[in-house]
Amino acid sequence: MQGLRRDWLVALALFLSLFLVVGAGFETTGAFFSPLLKEFGWSRTRLSLLSSALYGFGGLSTPLAGWLLDRIGARIVMIAGAMLTVAGLVLASQSHSFAPMFAAYLALGVAAVGGMFLPAAYVVTNQFTERRGLVMGMVMAGSALGGMAMNPLVGLMLPILGWRDTYRVLTLPILVIALPAILTQVQSHPSTEIKASGTPGGLSGLDLASALRTRSFWLIALFALCYSMGAVASLVHVVPYLIGEGYAIAMATAIQGLILGFAGLGKPIVGWIADRLDSRWAAALSLLTLAFGFLAILGARQIALLWLSVPLVGLALGSPGIVLPLMTAWCFGLKRFGTISGMLGLASTLGIAAGPVVAGAIFDAMQSYHAAFALFVVLELIATAAAVACRPLQTHRPVLQPAAASA
Repeated sequence: MQGLRRDWLVALALFLSLFLVVGAGFETTGAFFSPLLKEFGWSRTRLSLLSSALYGFGGLSTPLAGWLLDRIGARIVMIAGAMLTVAGLVLASQSHSFAPMFAAYLALGVAAVGGMFLPAAYVVTNQFTERRGLVMGMVMAGSALGGMAMNPLVGLMLPILGWRDTYRVLTLPILVIALPAILTQVQSHPSTEIKASGTPGGLSGLDLASALRTRSFWLIALFALCYSMGAVASLVHVVPYLIGEGYAIAMATAIQGLILGFAGLGKPIVGWIADRLDSRWAAALSLLTLAFGFLAILGARQIALLWLSVPLVGLALGSPGIVLPLMTAWCFGLKRFGTISGMLGLASTLGIAAGPVVAGAIFDAMQSYHAAFALFVVLELIATAAAVACRPLQTHRPVLQPAAASA
């Protein structure tokens, strides 16, 4: 009973960390889009490069973060992520040109992707053997629920405090709540097997070299690329898209907040589904729902389609990302989960970096986001096919036995 209580305290600490750190530094990008556009007069394509720094170039940290997780554990990595988020928000608040603002968003991206998302997935995957999908969904819902809370809050603070002080205020709950939670609750090596053996090498599964020789690795990479390209670009551009469709900024940010709120609900739901089906079918269901949501949002001028798109996009927006670490463990085991996840993060990085810029370039060329959202539909369908084609760890071992024997 005491061990179970300890596990859930760890899960709560992870949830609060994602809610406060990622919610403030990662999920509020769209809310700052219009104020920064008005302040600096940058093109939408150039402004979208901030999102690429946040989502994409930050993802370049995942191989290093994954390697560190397999060797020094999650606590130190997450502390570094929280402190880097504070530094990024302060730097953004003091920026007067594009270069420091770009550096601030790059820091926020590294902090969220390498310092928060990946360590949280690592801890849950190692800590929980039963109901792993449900717990993963509940923990990862912290980022979406944080975005749901922070976006309307930012929308209220911007006209009162201005965008500079709004950035600064967002650092306070990270310092007061998130950092103590990480320090006191997150364990460096949560796995029972690791504790017994003293090394992550005692866990079963493939190493990175073996994983790279499987078809499933490249299918998961394709899934991550296509999903992240469409999902992240839609999240970045949905507020300016809705403003262009005739909605006020307060309404547009509220819609984004509702989408993120539904995303918080969708993550535990898809985790629960993954516990009962295998993770690839949970991923496919999420991706198809997201594709239908993008189709609905294309008709956002009709209020009924706009409100239909909110639960569809919201429930599915972050759900494939929840299934991704579950699929990684399902296909490759836990032996080098951090390292393999970090390498797969490069595929997500490419999609995350390209998506917002491609959508911004489409708008600048056509003065409309409609073609961009149509592209997002196609990308989610490709990701669906890639996820369904993946195979579990047991099917890889016979293929890899000769290579292992020769080694």
